[in-house]
Amino acid sequence: MGPIALFDKSFLQSLSVDESVWFDQFFIPNISPLFYVETLADLDKEMSRGRTAEQVVGNIAEKSPQLSGVPNVHHSELLFANIMGQPISMSNRPIVAGGRPVQSGGKKGVNFDISPEAKAFNRWQDGEYQKIEREFARAWRANIKSMTFESSAIYAQKLGINISLCKNMQDAYTVASQIVTSSAKPYDKPYDLIDFIVQSLGIPREHHQELVRSMPIRLVHPFYR
Repeated sequence: MGPIALFDKSFLQSLSVDESVWFDQFFIPNISPLFYVETLADLDKEMSRGRTAEQVVGNIAEKSPQLSGVPNVHHSELLFANIMGQPISMSNRPIVAGGRPVQSGGKKGVNFDISPEAKAFNRWQDGEYQKIEREFARAWRANIKSMTFESSAIYAQKLGINISLCKNMQDAYTVASQIVTSSAKPYDKPYDLIDFIVQSLGIPREHHQELVRSMPIRLVHPFYR
Protein backbone atom coordinates (compact mmCIF):
# COMPACT_ATOMS: atom_id res chain seq x y z
CA MET A 1 0.00 0.00 0.00
CA GLY A 2 1.41 3.33 -1.05
CA PRO A 3 1.22 6.82 0.44
CA ILE A 4 -2.11 8.60 0.78
CA ALA A 5 -2.70 11.29 -1.85
CA LEU A 6 -5.32 14.05 -1.99
CA PHE A 7 -5.87 15.30 -5.54
CA ASP A 8 -8.04 17.69 -7.53
CA LYS A 9 -9.52 17.82 -11.01
CA SER A 10 -6.57 19.55 -12.64
CA PHE A 11 -4.21 16.80 -11.43
CA LEU A 12 -6.23 14.09 -13.19
CA GLN A 13 -6.49 16.22 -16.30
CA SER A 14 -2.70 16.38 -16.44
CA LEU A 15 -2.41 12.58 -16.48
CA SER A 16 -2.77 10.21 -19.39
CA VAL A 17 -5.05 7.21 -18.88
CA ASP A 18 -2.00 4.97 -18.39
CA GLU A 19 -0.52 7.38 -15.82
CA SER A 20 -3.81 7.45 -13.92
CA VAL A 21 -3.66 3.64 -13.66
CA TRP A 22 -0.17 3.85 -12.11
CA PHE A 23 -1.38 6.55 -9.75
CA ASP A 24 -4.21 4.25 -8.63
CA GLN A 25 -1.77 1.34 -8.26
CA PHE A 26 0.95 2.97 -6.17
CA PHE A 27 -1.05 5.44 -4.06
CA ILE A 28 -4.12 5.43 -1.82
CA PRO A 29 -6.11 8.31 -3.33
CA ASN A 30 -8.34 10.19 -0.90
CA ILE A 31 -11.37 11.23 -2.95
CA SER A 32 -12.80 14.45 -1.55
CA PRO A 33 -16.54 15.06 -2.13
CA LEU A 34 -15.59 18.53 -3.38
CA PHE A 35 -13.78 16.81 -6.24
CA TYR A 36 -17.23 15.86 -7.59
CA VAL A 37 -18.47 19.42 -7.19
CA GLU A 38 -15.44 20.87 -8.95
CA THR A 39 -15.71 18.43 -11.85
CA LEU A 40 -19.48 18.37 -12.23
CA ALA A 41 -19.47 22.16 -12.41
CA ASP A 42 -18.23 21.62 -15.96
CA LEU A 43 -21.65 20.18 -16.82
CA ASP A 44 -22.97 23.74 -16.63
CA LYS A 45 -20.28 25.11 -18.90
CA GLU A 46 -20.12 25.41 -22.66
CA MET A 47 -17.11 23.38 -23.77
CA SER A 48 -14.67 24.44 -26.49
CA ARG A 49 -12.87 22.35 -29.11
CA GLY A 50 -16.07 20.60 -30.09
CA ARG A 51 -16.38 18.52 -26.93
CA THR A 52 -19.53 18.32 -24.83
CA ALA A 53 -19.53 18.84 -21.08
CA GLU A 54 -20.44 15.17 -20.63
CA GLN A 55 -17.36 14.14 -22.63
CA VAL A 56 -15.08 16.33 -20.52
CA VAL A 57 -16.52 15.00 -17.25
CA GLY A 58 -16.46 11.45 -18.61
CA ASN A 59 -12.76 11.75 -19.43
CA ILE A 60 -12.01 12.78 -15.85
CA ALA A 61 -14.20 9.98 -14.48
CA GLU A 62 -12.28 7.49 -16.62
CA LYS A 63 -9.04 8.58 -14.92
CA SER A 64 -10.51 8.61 -11.41
CA PRO A 65 -8.99 6.00 -9.06
CA GLN A 66 -11.06 2.83 -8.95
CA LEU A 67 -8.80 0.21 -7.36
CA SER A 68 -7.49 2.04 -4.29
CA GLY A 69 -9.55 5.24 -4.21
CA VAL A 70 -11.44 5.90 -0.98
CA PRO A 71 -14.34 8.43 -0.93
CA ASN A 72 -13.93 10.66 2.14
CA VAL A 73 -16.80 11.90 4.30
CA HIS A 74 -17.87 15.46 3.53
CA HIS A 75 -16.06 17.94 5.78
CA SER A 76 -19.31 19.51 7.01
CA GLU A 77 -20.34 16.19 8.56
CA LEU A 78 -16.96 15.88 10.27
CA LEU A 79 -17.25 19.42 11.64
CA PHE A 80 -20.71 18.74 13.03
CA ALA A 81 -19.65 15.41 14.59
CA ASN A 82 -16.62 17.05 16.22
CA ILE A 83 -18.58 19.97 17.64
CA MET A 84 -21.00 17.40 19.12
CA GLY A 85 -18.11 15.79 20.98
CA GLN A 86 -16.94 13.06 18.62
CA PRO A 87 -13.14 12.82 18.19
CA ILE A 88 -11.95 13.18 14.59
CA SER A 89 -8.70 11.57 13.50
CA MET A 90 -6.25 14.03 11.97
CA SER A 91 -3.80 11.37 10.77
CA ASN A 92 -4.40 12.21 7.06
CA ARG A 93 -6.09 8.85 6.51
CA PRO A 94 -9.39 8.85 4.55
CA ILE A 95 -12.40 8.94 6.87
CA VAL A 96 -15.17 6.62 5.68
CA ALA A 97 -18.82 6.78 6.76
CA GLY A 98 -21.18 3.93 7.59
CA GLY A 99 -19.11 2.00 10.15
CA ARG A 100 -20.91 -0.25 12.66
CA PRO A 101 -19.14 -1.98 15.58
CA VAL A 102 -19.50 -5.77 15.36
CA GLN A 103 -18.25 -8.73 17.36
CA SER A 104 -17.72 -12.31 16.23
CA GLY A 105 -15.84 -15.18 17.87
CA GLY A 106 -14.67 -12.95 20.67
CA LYS A 107 -13.12 -10.51 18.25
CA LYS A 108 -14.27 -6.94 17.72
CA GLY A 109 -14.27 -5.03 14.49
CA VAL A 110 -16.10 -2.50 12.35
CA ASN A 111 -18.40 -3.39 9.48
CA PHE A 112 -18.82 -0.69 6.84
CA ASP A 113 -22.01 -0.29 4.88
CA ILE A 114 -21.79 1.47 1.53
CA SER A 115 -21.65 5.16 2.39
CA PRO A 116 -23.50 7.86 0.38
CA GLU A 117 -20.11 9.05 -0.89
CA ALA A 118 -19.21 5.52 -2.05
CA LYS A 119 -22.57 5.13 -3.79
CA ALA A 120 -22.00 8.47 -5.54
CA PHE A 121 -18.56 7.29 -6.61
CA ASN A 122 -20.01 4.06 -8.05
CA ARG A 123 -22.55 6.03 -10.08
CA TRP A 124 -19.74 8.36 -11.10
CA GLN A 125 -17.83 5.42 -12.57
CA ASP A 126 -20.99 4.24 -14.38
CA GLY A 127 -21.38 7.62 -16.06
CA GLU A 128 -24.50 8.66 -14.14
CA TYR A 129 -23.29 12.24 -13.72
CA GLN A 130 -26.67 13.89 -13.80
CA LYS A 131 -27.98 11.72 -10.94
CA ILE A 132 -24.97 12.62 -8.80
CA GLU A 133 -25.54 16.26 -9.70
CA ARG A 134 -29.14 16.09 -8.49
CA GLU A 135 -28.39 14.25 -5.26
CA PHE A 136 -25.06 15.68 -4.11
CA ALA A 137 -23.16 18.21 -6.14
CA ARG A 138 -25.96 20.74 -6.44
CA ALA A 139 -26.50 20.87 -2.67
CA TRP A 140 -22.78 20.96 -1.93
CA ARG A 141 -22.21 23.78 -4.42
CA ALA A 142 -25.13 25.74 -2.97
CA ASN A 143 -23.57 25.43 0.49
CA ILE A 144 -20.27 26.76 -0.81
CA LYS A 145 -21.95 29.72 -2.51
CA SER A 146 -23.87 30.56 0.67
CA MET A 147 -20.71 30.77 2.77
CA THR A 148 -19.87 34.25 3.95
CA PHE A 149 -17.27 35.66 6.31
CA GLU A 150 -19.56 38.23 7.89
CA SER A 151 -20.24 36.25 11.06
CA SER A 152 -16.53 35.47 11.44
CA ALA A 153 -15.61 39.13 10.99
CA ILE A 154 -18.22 40.30 13.52
CA TYR A 155 -17.12 37.75 16.12
CA ALA A 156 -13.44 38.56 15.59
CA GLN A 157 -14.23 42.28 15.94
CA LYS A 158 -15.75 41.60 19.37
CA LEU A 159 -12.38 40.14 20.35
CA GLY A 160 -10.53 43.18 18.98
CA ILE A 161 -9.21 41.30 15.94
CA ASN A 162 -9.36 42.81 12.44
CA ILE A 163 -10.03 39.86 10.14
CA SER A 164 -9.70 42.08 7.05
CA LEU A 165 -5.94 42.02 7.53
CA CYS A 166 -5.83 38.46 6.18
CA LYS A 167 -3.93 38.58 2.89
CA ASN A 168 -2.67 35.01 2.66
CA MET A 169 -2.87 31.60 4.35
CA GLN A 170 -0.32 32.51 7.00
CA ASP A 171 -2.30 35.63 7.93
CA ALA A 172 -5.48 33.54 8.14
CA TYR A 173 -3.75 31.03 10.41
CA THR A 174 -2.48 33.82 12.66
CA VAL A 175 -5.93 35.39 12.97
CA ALA A 176 -7.57 32.02 13.64
CA SER A 177 -5.04 31.35 16.39
CA GLN A 178 -5.76 34.76 17.91
CA ILE A 179 -9.48 34.01 17.96
CA VAL A 180 -8.95 30.66 19.68
CA THR A 181 -6.41 31.91 22.23
CA SER A 182 -7.80 35.42 22.73
CA SER A 183 -7.54 36.82 26.25
CA ALA A 184 -10.60 39.00 25.62
CA LYS A 185 -12.79 36.55 27.56
CA PRO A 186 -15.09 35.60 24.67
CA TYR A 187 -17.17 33.47 27.05
CA ASP A 188 -18.39 36.52 28.98
CA LYS A 189 -21.17 36.36 26.38
CA PRO A 190 -21.32 32.60 25.75
CA TYR A 191 -24.25 32.75 23.40
CA ASP A 192 -22.20 34.94 21.05
CA LEU A 193 -19.86 31.97 20.77
CA ILE A 194 -22.73 29.55 20.14
CA ASP A 195 -24.25 31.84 17.53
CA PHE A 196 -20.86 32.15 15.83
CA ILE A 197 -20.49 28.35 15.66
CA VAL A 198 -24.03 27.83 14.38
CA GLN A 199 -23.75 30.50 11.68
CA SER A 200 -20.23 29.59 10.57
CA LEU A 201 -20.85 25.85 10.27
CA GLY A 202 -24.42 26.08 9.00
CA ILE A 203 -25.72 23.71 11.69
CA PRO A 204 -29.41 22.86 11.05
CA ARG A 205 -31.87 24.42 13.48
CA GLU A 206 -33.12 21.02 14.69
CA HIS A 207 -29.67 20.37 16.17
CA HIS A 208 -29.22 23.68 18.00
CA GLN A 209 -30.52 22.46 21.37
CA GLU A 210 -28.42 19.32 21.11
CA LEU A 211 -25.38 21.49 20.43
CA VAL A 212 -25.97 23.63 23.52
CA ARG A 213 -26.38 20.53 25.69
CA SER A 214 -23.16 19.02 24.34
CA MET A 215 -21.00 22.09 25.09
CA PRO A 216 -19.01 22.24 28.33
CA ILE A 217 -21.21 23.90 30.96
CA ARG A 218 -18.60 26.58 31.67
CA LEU A 219 -19.08 27.86 28.09
CA VAL A 220 -22.85 28.01 28.35
CA HIS A 221 -23.30 29.68 31.71
CA PRO A 222 -20.86 32.28 33.11
CA PHE A 223 -21.62 31.12 36.67
CA TYR A 224 -19.63 27.94 36.02
CA ARG A 225 -16.44 29.61 34.74
